Amino acid sequence: MSDHRPYSFAAMIRGADSGAEFIDTVQRIEQHGYTTAAMVDHVNPTYAPTPGLTAAAMVAPSLRVLATVYDNDFRNPVLLAKEIATIDQITGGRVDFGLGAGWLERDYEQTGIQYDRPGIRISRMEEALAIYKGSWSGEEFNFEGEHYTVKDHTGYPLPVQQPHPPIYIGGGGQRILGIAGREADIIGVHVRFGPEGALDNADTFRAEMEKRIGWIKDGAGERFDQIELALLLFAAKIVDSDEARATEIQNIATNIDASVEAVEASPYFQVGSEDELVEQIESLRATFGISHFTVTPGDVDSFAAVVKRLR
Repeated sequence: MSDHRPYSFAAMIRGADSGAEFIDTVQRIEQHGYTTAAMVDHVNPTYAPTPGLTAAAMVAPSLRVLATVYDNDFRNPVLLAKEIATIDQITGGRVDFGLGAGWLERDYEQTGIQYDRPGIRISRMEEALAIYKGSWSGEEFNFEGEHYTVKDHTGYPLPVQQPHPPIYIGGGGQRILGIAGREADIIGVHVRFGPEGALDNADTFRAEMEKRIGWIKDGAGERFDQIELALLLFAAKIVDSDEARATEIQNIATNIDASVEAVEASPYFQVGSEDELVEQIESLRATFGISHFTVTPGDVDSFAAVVKRLR
């Protein structure tokens, strides 16, 4: 994969106290030079992604919009395919479609939706992907699987982006990344860290990242060079001294119950001067081919300096 792929920078929005505040946030993201407005799909405390992303696209005409990611278990794929295609029509083709198998158990507890074991959730998502692509094909199709049945369906409207909006899938396991390699256009790569998956040095973390990218390659085959690799930056902190950096890293380690060494080794936590963050993002693209970065709400404004330099 080329280390010269253009950067994509997504700014995460969870919600706001008013519609006016939400619009102001979206327009500030656009002014900062981000490429994409992103929203999560959880029960609390967030705005609902579909109306939120539609509104965001309307008030910021240069931004793409992305849910990272829709929980497959929350919606029928035929109906969500219709919603995504409608947004794509309205926005002139500015939707990236993020889909996941679901992971946050309390979302299921609050809604009463059954929280099946991971293998079942992933199988259900895999079937749903076929339905999304069939719904966006413009042709009548039928589907009969273990989890879904679709009969004599022709999707309408068709998305502007053909054959379909770019599909975003993220994960860290071999099966989900293999599916992503076969089906997705943008793939978020995740290595577990913290008490259950602590990786306390950069060499080990690099080996784990390379292993996961290998799983993507196995699924993708010849289309691997067409895939955009993505990373969620849980922290992207610009600091003005070594002391401030050490304090930020210690705070992060305490908050996630991980070692300082694990935080420093993980690419998901970028802490340093503006120059250092620029260098670190460039290194991630050069080393792993990662060019799509998502920044969490608290870091969007300060990280904008890095976005402007790299775009």
